[in-house]
Amino acid sequence: LSGKFIGDHKKFGYLTFAQAIANSSNVAMVKASLLLGDERLHGMTTALGFGEKTQIDLPGESRGINRPLEFWRSFPRHKAYVAFGQSIAVTPIQLATAVATIANDGVRLQPYVVSGIGRNGAIEQRRDGAKVVARPIAPAVAHEVGRLLEGVMTEGTGKSAQIKGYRLAGKTGTAQIAIAGGYDKNHYIPGFVGYAPVDAPVLAGMVAIDEPRGAAYHGGQVAAPLFSAIAKQVLLYLGVRPERKHPNWPGGKKTQEELDAMHAVPLVASLRSVP
Repeated sequence: LSGKFIGDHKKFGYLTFAQAIANSSNVAMVKASLLLGDERLHGMTTALGFGEKTQIDLPGESRGINRPLEFWRSFPRHKAYVAFGQSIAVTPIQLATAVATIANDGVRLQPYVVSGIGRNGAIEQRRDGAKVVARPIAPAVAHEVGRLLEGVMTEGTGKSAQIKGYRLAGKTGTAQIAIAGGYDKNHYIPGFVGYAPVDAPVLAGMVAIDEPRGAAYHGGQVAAPLFSAIAKQVLLYLGVRPERKHPNWPGGKKTQEELDAMHAVPLVASLRSVP
């Protein structure tokens, strides 16, 4: 691309877009970014909150780095780099919030930690509920992206994040650590971001490992299994029962009423607003 070689972690050959997402193809993401163009890709990263604080009720939040559109236009390769996670800096809470937006039918909510404080047997409510920040994604598009992210779990790099009895959606990532003048080729931050269950999400979150030791350093190897372990315990704590039959098996498809009843737990609203 303009004299710069961009490759994948292995040779794939021809891929569908779903296969490209599932297998973390940098080349495919670069080609997609060229089709989208600067304005559309920058507009979506901005709408998802990259480059601004989420205003979570914790001190010291960073806004990350998402350069202005003028920079994108003046540096043609920038959108290609952003497409596979370079030349942009996103905090874990920003990324988790973005994925929660997909899980929440395209509605972006403000994350928070404290909803109320108990004192002398009474609860002082600090928030009336989830605050809608934006609606950057149409519901139909969010559902389609969710389908692609579920494919990561079943056919791609996220298989080690699967939880028996639950359908998850997610994405692995293996970020090189930024250094002066570029990126370190020997030090990484592997990560996994996802949500569950796919049909009626009650949790979304991210796991990132700073410079893991040992030979394994990819997100699917290091971060995905940890996400699986955490998510399983949270789902059981919330009372979200595992499915006894796979939805695609005969007799395994549940009605929407059954799904709603199974996932109707007291903390759903709060957790959906805290990616």
